[in-house]
Amino acid sequence: MLQEAITSLSPIYREVLLLRDVEELSIEETATALTISVASVKVRLHRAPYAAESTRTTAQEYKSKKEVVSMVIECKHVWDYISGYLDGSLSPETKDLVQRHLEHCEICSAILDSTRNILVLTADDRVFELPVGYSERLHARLAKEIARRPSGLDDDSAD
Repeated sequence: MLQEAITSLSPIYREVLLLRDVEELSIEETATALTISVASVKVRLHRAPYAAESTRTTAQEYKSKKEVVSMVIECKHVWDYISGYLDGSLSPETKDLVQRHLEHCEICSAILDSTRNILVLTADDRVFELPVGYSERLHARLAKEIARRPSGLDDDSAD
């Protein structure tokens, strides 16, 4: 079952997943091996489980349908191609289909913009300092919230 799920993934997700989880490469080593950015590796790792669950039509099925009817790509398929679109790793035909879809779909265009923003935020691996006293305030708030819980809910928290 796991083998089927991995096999059904599009290559951009399958490659990252196999290099990280099977070959046990670091994120940086995976990025180097695939000649993509570290941020792209992180995004693809995050998306791989969702891509495995989604019902998709492969690029080969698109090509066979193209002969019968003019090609219209659906949002759920565009989402599978966003990372490749940003990386420039799509075939010219697929890139053209995605581009035409993005010109007319506000939702997919927003997803593309959001993905670009994630890449910008994660690309430089900056570490942000928490404000002074934040940790103490957080723990105090958590303790206060836990104390307010009904007594029957405390039994579920096993350390």
